[in-house]
Amino acid sequence: MWHSTTPPMKPMTNDKIYYFLPFWDDKPCLYIRSFFQDHRRRLYNSNAIAAIALKLEEGLSEVSSLMEEEDGSAERRLKEVLEEMMSGCGQYLSIARASSAASTGGRTKLDKERMRLCQREIVSGVGYIDKTPSRQHFPVSLYVVLRSISAPVEKFPWNSSSEV
Repeated sequence: MWHSTTPPMKPMTNDKIYYFLPFWDDKPCLYIRSFFQDHRRRLYNSNAIAAIALKLEEGLSEVSSLMEEEDGSAERRLKEVLEEMMSGCGQYLSIARASSAASTGGRTKLDKERMRLCQREIVSGVGYIDKTPSRQHFPVSLYVVLRSISAPVEKFPWNSSSEV
């Protein structure tokens, strides 16, 4: 049972929009006890996807700076960036599938749909990367490859702002 050390009082207002308690010079300490849902699983998924996205964006910016300098290693670095992205996506998918198969406790229908959406988008992104001209065996301009990779990055789930 909780007991308050301050006397009960009604809130005051000046404009009927903003209300406050008239403590004036007396500043009480508050102890709020509340129970929150555990969102670590959702945050882990969001952080894993964001880490993949950050590495991809950094790698693509590095490739574009190498292209501006007309460095010969730009094509090699682009292939490394794509391989890193594909391996990161593969690791995320294997972990996500293992965790979804292992336990269903505490997961809402929205959680399950969000996980399916993220997995579908990542699989489609990896499929798109596989089809890029740099992965093929014919020569193509690096500018074309960079443009073709940068465009679909905008639709991936790591760019959504409503995670939790």
